[in-house]
Amino acid sequence: MSKMKELDEILTVPDVIQGKMVLEGLFGEIRLRGLFRGKDILSEDWYYGGLVQETPDRYFLVQAIIKESTLAYREVAEKTICQCTGHYASNGKGKIVPLFEGDIVSYPNERDLGYGKIFWDKSKAKFYIRYERTSEIGKIDLVSSSESIVVGNIFDDKYLFS
Repeated sequence: MSKMKELDEILTVPDVIQGKMVLEGLFGEIRLRGLFRGKDILSEDWYYGGLVQETPDRYFLVQAIIKESTLAYREVAEKTICQCTGHYASNGKGKIVPLFEGDIVSYPNERDLGYGKIFWDKSKAKFYIRYERTSEIGKIDLVSSSESIVVGNIFDDKYLFS
């Protein structure tokens, strides 16, 4: 099995700005909304790629790697699978990164709503943000800006959002 590429290796800033991700190989261009992340079932490391459900309880993230003429894949824990929203924010280190469901963001504004959690509303088929201090729900497009910062996620940083 080939080594999975890190998100930085498969996604460049121009790709993010254009709203798409370029994977080397068989899949060509796919929209960011088709990008998923999940934690490897053994190492608990994060991996990124296209989602494949093999059986009702087995999920894999797949990347095509043209240089090696192969596919790289990892089995990931179902409860950690998060879809990319198609929106972006800063990572706090000067990089623009895609926002995923389950991300926790800080969005400094005059109302100081505290941290917000990105979530999928099944009934409306849209991503939203729920603010910690008020439980207020907002549109995710308000989060997508150079001012918002991804500070963690609900799996690794539970203490940020109760």
